[in-house]
Amino acid sequence: MLRRNLTTGNPKTGSGGPRMKLNVTVIGGGMIVADQILPSLYQLQRQGKIGNIVICARRQSTLDALPHSLPASTPAAAPQVSTTGATPTPSGASTPAHGATSAAPLSHAPSASPGMIASPSATNPGTAAAAPGPTSAAPLSGTPSAAPGATATPGAAAPSATPSAAPGAAPGMTATPGATATPGAAASPAAPGTIASPSSAAASGTITTLSTPATSMAPSASTQRPRGFTATTAPYKEVLANAAERNLTIIALPDELHFDATMTALEANQHVICVKPLVQTVQHGQMIERAARDRNLFVGVEYHKRFDDRALMARDRYRRGLFGEFKLGTARLFEPWYYRHSNFQNWFTLNAADSFTYIGCHYVDLVHFITGLLPVSVSVCGIPEKFPNGNEGWLWNDARVRWENGAILNVQNALGYPDQGPGSNTQGMTLWTSQGDAGGFLDHNDSYRGLSHCYVEGAKRYSEPSPDYMQFVPDITGGTRVVGYGYRSLEALIDATVQVETGKLTLDQIDQAGIIATPKNSYFNELVTEGARLSLANDGREVLLQYGVLPFVHLKSYL
Repeated sequence: MLRRNLTTGNPKTGSGGPRMKLNVTVIGGGMIVADQILPSLYQLQRQGKIGNIVICARRQSTLDALPHSLPASTPAAAPQVSTTGATPTPSGASTPAHGATSAAPLSHAPSASPGMIASPSATNPGTAAAAPGPTSAAPLSGTPSAAPGATATPGAAAPSATPSAAPGAAPGMTATPGATATPGAAASPAAPGTIASPSSAAASGTITTLSTPATSMAPSASTQRPRGFTATTAPYKEVLANAAERNLTIIALPDELHFDATMTALEANQHVICVKPLVQTVQHGQMIERAARDRNLFVGVEYHKRFDDRALMARDRYRRGLFGEFKLGTARLFEPWYYRHSNFQNWFTLNAADSFTYIGCHYVDLVHFITGLLPVSVSVCGIPEKFPNGNEGWLWNDARVRWENGAILNVQNALGYPDQGPGSNTQGMTLWTSQGDAGGFLDHNDSYRGLSHCYVEGAKRYSEPSPDYMQFVPDITGGTRVVGYGYRSLEALIDATVQVETGKLTLDQIDQAGIIATPKNSYFNELVTEGARLSLANDGREVLLQYGVLPFVHLKSYL
């Protein structure tokens, strides 16, 4: 059967043919999906830049929690889960188990201060357990995955946020408790370009429709577009095998799973956006680059710090010679302590990941992004520590990266920032520079962004919220919108995907511009990641990074 392209319903014609909107499949449903990816996709969907959204995760509880990452908006209802514990019918419609209820998992972390983004993760501050709400029936009309005429069994309770528990809401904003839907309401047919055969994709999992009621962000009832995503616990290989070709897949899995998922998506003729780091070896990165080139598919790596205005300003000024030459630098990024109580403890183990390659890679990438210099060696020491479940991980790391001009960058990373600290983490970078008889520096405090708040209630009353990464702010229509470089990064990557698919930009043009990280123009990151893992396994020995036709890493010889 010929699979259809995008939302036009046109048969596959290859790049350059008629296109409208990309449909998006997200593989994974963890913190970054809740905090950055899903809110960004909803906003892009409202703007008409993307079509349907499918989210694939192993656990139904992960999918059930995701709608609660959206902010409250006035006067809209809180996000509703249309089915819980659903089993797909032969037609592909989801029928909820009778009387099933869903509640967000309890949090191990303190409540978020007002004005801070709340994640639906079981471990992110500000996640409120959703009380079972009124009875939910069929999904809202227009929900992507509903089969024609499908109805939901009455009695399946959907979670609803009370005004006091609306996650991510700005101070003073409230959510209306979920309203009861009419039993037997029919859902509209699926739009072209989602899963071509839901019943096939669901053979090993559950397909559920999660939907958010239309909000006041829409200018009028006549132009409102229902927002929602199709959720499935089916294996991602089945989901991608049934997806319409030349759409977009976002990989948001643990680091060691990126390669297999990315290659599966490319083999299914999907454009790909992958969270950083792309992969853990340079060979895997090159295999991805070749597979994408062979199919004229875009692959972008989501290094969102590149889209922080301060980074773009620094890049411009450094490359105009205003700073001189980078000589010595320090960087730090400590994520919150509560990460240790999250799903991190299941995958962030000694043989799979470490703090430097997981989060320190941001600053290695940023030094290159600003200066254009390439790293030539890396050495990493680590302090292993046990998670609450007994697994051991590199939870504290100290790295040294040498650059081609002799400059040195020291990077410290950890899952160790106190939950009671004023910000959501601590991060920043200082680069010292010189030229002739003059010195300069570039100092970015990326955790304190100029805001100090002290609230009259809440477990964390003093706060230093960042307005720059991801925030929900009031919209001129009375609703909310997403702002920040986290959103701008996803927007740019999706725009680039569309430009490639419509033939307006080539892969070479994107590579050469250097603003978006791709497998070709940022493979130094894979060299650093592979070298860092080798260094950790050898008690911090320096590892040399070799470029060329066949790049590789090796331990430095001291003979």
